[in-house]
This record gives sequence, structure tokens and C-alpha cells, in this order.
Amino acid sequence: MTVGSDMVRTLVGVRISTGTWQLQINDLTAVGLPARGNLNIHTWGFLNTGGHYGEVDYPNDLGWYSHAYSGNSVAFPVYQTDTSAAYAFEFYVGFVDVLLGGVGQTVQSAPKF
Repeated sequence: MTVGSDMVRTLVGVRISTGTWQLQINDLTAVGLPARGNLNIHTWGFLNTGGHYGEVDYPNDLGWYSHAYSGNSVAFPVYQTDTSAAYAFEFYVGFVDVLLGGVGQTVQSAPKF
């Protein structure tokens, strides 16, 4: 995992089998996020169509997904549909939709740069 001045990034290696597994990122307050809220995570796919040792030319932008979290930790599923794809995930440092007082209102904080 890499913590930059604007984003946190992690690269997840290829699994040897298909299925769904969980990625958990802890201590979110260390990068300026609140201990609970909704975190928008950008997903990149490195899809290999050339076999086990095939070349990957560029990542595929798989979009942004919001994940609710609490307890200073976020966990989200990774859907491994084949045995040769890898994934990268990134989210803004200090940029989150914060749950206010448990009533369901949200505000967006400004990114820290």
C-alpha cells in the first residue's frame, strides 16, 4: 500500500483460484478520514488475456464504488472472475462522505493537498 499526498493506493495480486474474497484496510484516521462514513474507492483492473505469463498493456478503469465503513476500517469484496487478473484500488486522503449524528445526512469534506 502507498500513501501519497492525495491518495492511498494498493495493488492486489492475482489469485490462483476464482471466487470472492475481502480486502480490509485499517486505521483510516491515520490518513485524515473519520472513523466511520462512506468511502469512494476507485477500482482498476489489470486484465491478462495472454495466459499466465502474458503482457498487460494498460489498466482498465472499472469505476468508483462507495463503501460504508465504521470502526476505523473498511472492507470490500474483490470478485476474482479468472486466475490472471490483478486489481488496484485507490481513494482520496481525507475525502469522505461523513455520517452526521447517525441521522443519515451526509456532507462532503474537501480533499487535503
